[in-house]
Amino acid sequence: MGVPVSRNSKGYLASRRTVLSGRLKSLVGAGLLERRSSVEAKRPSYHLTEKGRAFFPVYVALKCWADDWSCSQEGVVTELFDARSGQRVRSAPLLREDGSEITCEDVVVWDRRLRTNSR
Repeated sequence: MGVPVSRNSKGYLASRRTVLSGRLKSLVGAGLLERRSSVEAKRPSYHLTEKGRAFFPVYVALKCWADDWSCSQEGVVTELFDARSGQRVRSAPLLREDGSEITCEDVVVWDRRLRTNSR
């Protein structure tokens, strides 16, 4: 099972840094973040790439889904707010080309290789 570690212990903080470092490296490797170093800053900074900015709506949708379906005792830990209005950020509904809302029951998956659909 392992040894219980207090959140205030050096081992806990080191393991958290290791996890964060690994996640940042993965995001950089996937092209979602860019790592920047500067002479005046002790630590590198991370910035969204164009690919990362394009992924933002997906992130918001996943976060909102997780918040709605979380069974955690802590409940929702972080929330997204609009910096200008202070309003809570929610994911947008899926829309057809004509702007009307669409649900999963309305979607057909086409396999272009087979030139058939899933119905």
